[in-house]
Amino acid sequence: MYLYACFVYRFYPVAEHQSLACLELALRERLKEEIRIGKIKGKRPTLYPLLKYAVEHELVRNEGFSAWQNRGEIRRRARVEMEKMKEASEKGLTEITWEESDIKTAAEDLDWDCVKMLPDLLPMMRNEYAHGSTELHNWALRSFQIVSEIINQLYQAPV
Repeated sequence: MYLYACFVYRFYPVAEHQSLACLELALRERLKEEIRIGKIKGKRPTLYPLLKYAVEHELVRNEGFSAWQNRGEIRRRARVEMEKMKEASEKGLTEITWEESDIKTAAEDLDWDCVKMLPDLLPMMRNEYAHGSTELHNWALRSFQIVSEIINQLYQAPV
């Protein structure tokens, strides 16, 4: 559907809905033992409790999302630029250089909890599509990326 959406724009929401349905199936499969023994309530739990369980039990972590990593990189660059501008100003320099590879990402650069919002956001999006929506946008690729990164974390080999 996504491939044909460049010709038929209204296919984007259908493709995005399908990716969210795949996420729910992947969670249900990965957590079937937890469901069976009652760690997750309900005979057939929905996306919200499944995703909430995965987040709470760190099956899905910030480090597994490219958006989280990229945001840290962007914030790191901005922080370093500000520090170097301050240093140049204090030393009365008209220019200053630094080696990008020498700059390390600090904890403050990564201070954004990406996974915390997932249990609320993704089920809401899925429900919008499942119960009817007039929204029409092309955010499907971003949803594909988020869903694939969640599924990859769920099924990664134990460390």
